[in-house]
Formats: sequence, C-alpha cells, structure tokens
Amino acid sequence: MKYIALLRGINVGGKNMISMKAIVPMFESMGFKEVSTYINTGNIFFEVDGSGGSGGSGETKAIDKVDDSNASIANGENDRTDETGQAFANNKTDKAKASDKADARSETQETHTLALTERIYEGLQDAFNLDIPVLVKEMDEIKAIADAIPADWTNKENVKSDVAYLFPSIDSPDVVEALPFTSDYIRIIYTKGALLWSLNMTDYSKSRLNKLVGSKLYASMTVRNVNTASLLGIAKDISEIDPDYKSEKEQMIHRKYGEKTCFIGCKCSTGRTFKPKPLVRRCCQNFINGRE
Repeated sequence: MKYIALLRGINVGGKNMISMKAIVPMFESMGFKEVSTYINTGNIFFEVDGSGGSGGSGETKAIDKVDDSNASIANGENDRTDETGQAFANNKTDKAKASDKADARSETQETHTLALTERIYEGLQDAFNLDIPVLVKEMDEIKAIADAIPADWTNKENVKSDVAYLFPSIDSPDVVEALPFTSDYIRIIYTKGALLWSLNMTDYSKSRLNKLVGSKLYASMTVRNVNTASLLGIAKDISEIDPDYKSEKEQMIHRKYGEKTCFIGCKCSTGRTFKPKPLVRRCCQNFINGRE
C-alpha cells in the first residue's frame, strides 16, 4: 500500500532542520519501499508490503475469521426461514456482512496508519534527535484531497490558497466552526482529512488567518499551499508531472538572479559565499531539493 508521511514544522526559520537526502535511507532502514521525497517541507512517499508492520496479513486473517463467524451465524438464521423468505434473508445477510467487513477493514487500516505514524516518529527521534509531529495518510486520501481543491484556486502574490492536512484528533467537519477566521473574507472547505482555504491578500487582516498560528488547532495540522497539495495528489515523482516544473522557491531565485544561478547554502565547489554565482543549474536545483 502507498502512503505519504507529512512532517510538520521542519526546515522553517532555521529550526528542525532535516535534509531530505538523509530521510530516504532512514525510511529504507525501517523496511519501507519505493521511498522518495518532494521538496524540503517534509513530504515523503513510501510503500508498505502486505506482510510488513501492523495491519499486515495477520490482521487481514483476523477480519476473515470475523467474516466466517458472521457467515456461520447467518447460515443458522437462514435455516430457520421458510422457502419464501429465503431470498430476502440471504440478501439482508449479504448486506450486513458487507457492511461489517467494510467497518472492520476501515478500523484495521486506521490502526495500521497509527502504527506507521508511531514508527516514523520514533525513527526521526533516533536519527535526528528531534521531536517532529508526523501525519501519515494513504495516497488515495491525498488524491481525494487534491481533487477537492477548486480549479480556480491558486497561490499567487495577490491570492493565498492553502491545504491544512488534519491530524485525527481534529479531523471533523466541526473544526470549521472552531477556526478563528472571519468567514466573510475567506473561503473555507472541509473534506475528509483536510481543510482548504483561499483569500485575497488584500483581505488578509480582515480574515483573521493570522490568528490561526496562536490557536490550539494549529498544532494539529500541517499546511501546504494548493500548488504543492495538487502535485502531491498526482504523482510521487515531480518529473513525471512536468520535467520543467519549478518550485516557488526556485522561481523566486531565478526571477531575482537569473536562470543559471547557485544560491546561498549550496555546497558545490564555488558556492562558498552568500553571493549567488553563475553556476550550472543542477547546483541550484540541488539546493532547491534540499540536497545542500
């Protein structure tokens, strides 16, 4: 099964600095497959096979046992029905079995996801000695969240549109009412697993979006702009989407310093000062991707 781990609050303002290049081997050492990352805000794609971790084949067998038990009970009830009511009883039982099975699998998957979250959180502590909140979601949910973003929402200089991925403790439609926003100036959408909002920057103060950072809710979400959220829902490898794609940071650097530039922090042979130098683009790209 495919997942994405969203790390909260890394590489921001010089705090909780983690190189994405170091994340990949850490995840692989934990037995995860097909590990890759997207930009340095902490978006890690990985896969878990059917036998690895909690929620593997053992839990599937447990569900099947429940299903078998339900089937036996259902058969006993069916034996007591007359021939006329047999078809109705069978249909009712089949629906009940399907519902029970879906509920059991949903509960098992939630348990599996929580177990993965705990493993990754502990792995980050051991590898980097940092307390990093981790949110693990199935790729299907990430794609559904991306699909919920209105087509006309953008993230430009005059418009701010974000996706706040919600931790389980606040993942409910009721969270909208608890936000400190002024709804007249900001558009808000709840979808399972996330809050989406968009506003004109001229209304930023009136919207009270800035009040979110100081609220209790803020600690239970991790925010990405809609451009990033949309891309996360499409593919795990950005080059599969658009080989010429440039991140917002890269666009800013190239607008300011030109297309072929190296930026602060790049540790290539000549990038030793705070002044950008006219180097090959690959050097700049390495910095953008967090491979400093």
